[in-house]
Amino acid sequence: MFCCEPTGGYERTLLDTCGEEGQPVCLMNAQQVRCYAGNLGTLEKTDQIDARIISMAADDKKPESLVHADARQRKLKELWTLRTELVDERKRVSNQLEHLHEKESVAAVRKSSPSSTAGSRFWRRGAARPSRRTRPRRLFWGASSSSRASG
Repeated sequence: MFCCEPTGGYERTLLDTCGEEGQPVCLMNAQQVRCYAGNLGTLEKTDQIDARIISMAADDKKPESLVHADARQRKLKELWTLRTELVDERKRVSNQLEHLHEKESVAAVRKSSPSSTAGSRFWRRGAARPSRRTRPRRLFWGASSSSRASG
């Protein structure tokens, strides 16, 4: 069985190759391997020492091999990861803008950001906004707003 630590995406080549060849492979938790090395009294960190420690930890722990994802699953995971990073970045920038003193600059940045204008651009194209009467009623705890008011 092949074992490795996650290394910021560099392990993907080994995992993909093992998946294509049908070889079992496992991904060891880097912090657990580091603690394992510390318990052995090994504080140095080189590639050769890491390889030996990962091998020894895998022999002791007997980890399960990974189930290899197909191309569609890998693509979905990459897209989800990218989306999560973009949402976090947007949140970080929004928090940073709250603490700036130049309010005119902040307003200009907020006006030019895609997230603040995406909805308004759609309605400016000429699409009619649905009125409140044509919108579906929102459900609250499983009951519609009309049954809540009468009961």
